[in-house]
Amino acid sequence: MTLQSKASDKSYAVRHDSLGFALWFGAVKERLLGGQRRRGHLPVSGFDYWAGAVMGHHGLPPKLVENDYDYFLPQDMDAALAFVGSVAGLLAADREIPKLDIQASKRFSWWLAGFSVLCDWLGSDARRFKYCTDEMPLADYWETALDNARAAVAAAQLIPAQVASPQSLQQLFGFATPTPLQDLCSKLTIDGGPQLFILEDVTGAGKTEAAIILLHRMLAQKNAEGVYFALPTMATADAMYERMSSVYRRLYAPESRPSLILAHGARDLSVQFRQSIIPEQPCTQTIYGDETETASAHCNAWLADNRKKTLLAEVGVGTIDQSLLALLPSKHQSLRMLGLLGKVLIVDEVHACDAYVNELLCAVLKAHAASGGSAILLSATLPANQRRKLLDAYAQGCGGERVKIVVQDKERYPLLTHYAAHHFKEHIVGTRQSVRRRVEVKQASDIASILNEISTQISAGRCVCWVRNTVDDAREAYALIKERLPDVAIDLFHARYAMTDRLAIEKWILHHFGRDSTPELRRGRMLIATRWWSNRWTSISI
Repeated sequence: MTLQSKASDKSYAVRHDSLGFALWFGAVKERLLGGQRRRGHLPVSGFDYWAGAVMGHHGLPPKLVENDYDYFLPQDMDAALAFVGSVAGLLAADREIPKLDIQASKRFSWWLAGFSVLCDWLGSDARRFKYCTDEMPLADYWETALDNARAAVAAAQLIPAQVASPQSLQQLFGFATPTPLQDLCSKLTIDGGPQLFILEDVTGAGKTEAAIILLHRMLAQKNAEGVYFALPTMATADAMYERMSSVYRRLYAPESRPSLILAHGARDLSVQFRQSIIPEQPCTQTIYGDETETASAHCNAWLADNRKKTLLAEVGVGTIDQSLLALLPSKHQSLRMLGLLGKVLIVDEVHACDAYVNELLCAVLKAHAASGGSAILLSATLPANQRRKLLDAYAQGCGGERVKIVVQDKERYPLLTHYAAHHFKEHIVGTRQSVRRRVEVKQASDIASILNEISTQISAGRCVCWVRNTVDDAREAYALIKERLPDVAIDLFHARYAMTDRLAIEKWILHHFGRDSTPELRRGRMLIATRWWSNRWTSISI
């Protein structure tokens, strides 16, 4: 191999991140830490985990390379050690390098890995960190690099926005009369440190607003700096993003500019999200004459250009998989883990999680609690065993024991469950008369009985939702109803449509069946949907 007209018999078969790890074990570790080698290696140190995290700045752990010295010429080693010595003298000066706890270093390395990825991405911006051809003392270059780094961090808006002072329900949402659940969330004691809230109540009880009340209180008490809303589907995420667009700015001080970001695979098709992205050099006309901003939602372009960065925004709304990827063995998972650090994780429609997703959610809650993060889980129909598993996972992350549940099934709905390191309480919640309902369940063992029931309900002027397990089942049901009730308005919704058609159908269905629809729009209509997509319309009358 030839480089700068100098020939070498050393190959470059190993990536530079893994070569850096080899250099650490081969020479740098001994230079910094010293110690007696045994069988050619120094004793395990907490810095080994720090080094692995930093070397894994491309999103994956570096590989362990055998025969450390085989990839370096003697002059390579000399140059590397000289550079390490200069940097150590600049940053550490005469301070003694501390001894690190190995177990603590293992845990910390996950977030350090994400921080290293973030630094690498910021430092790769050639517009701010221009290649320097002039020789200068390292200390002088360091000051220049610091100035550039400050500019890069400011441009990316990674410095947390200032939160708002405590506000009333009227100031947050524009209404003054809370539901029983919202009233409880505004009054219950919130201690410092990580805590978990599980809100179980009927549809229409204002669970989302109740969660925002808890979020606002934790932000105001400096218990968190941001939030990520995790939804089961892209459709539900889009709806939550629209709702948060008009609320999230009130969680932060008027002079702050927090970013709101949408995080799922088809977010670029959201016109509202695309219009919210503010370029790095915005035009001068960004506010109206009364000093209010022209856009209700604001997202920094640097944060918006890659979904792997989305959890870094102050307010994120997206699908639950974006948060689950923080614990899965995927590239840049550590960056997502870093993005959740210091945020409140709000998971809506927890009952929609199947067994596999629920296990992953438990793992995320455990890790989030271990990092000092808080979480709020929302559900209308959470089974008792699922609630217990989620509580136990979070308690384990906090270093606590298994939670002893007191409230029994027969009296546990609606319910607010609050867990903190030194506090656990279950609050039985009242229900407004306007949202009380009686659900009648009938069993049908054949399609003919179902078709007869649908025909009866449609004839009575009600709207009907038929939830099927698969796309083929839904299409078959659509054909059956069309043949039997040709004059009935039927909508079909599933995941096999082209994305542009899916978005158009979603908008149409929300218009006729959503929270802002009217009885006249719903009357006599029918929706056939697959189970996953129907989670959005749990309030449809049948």
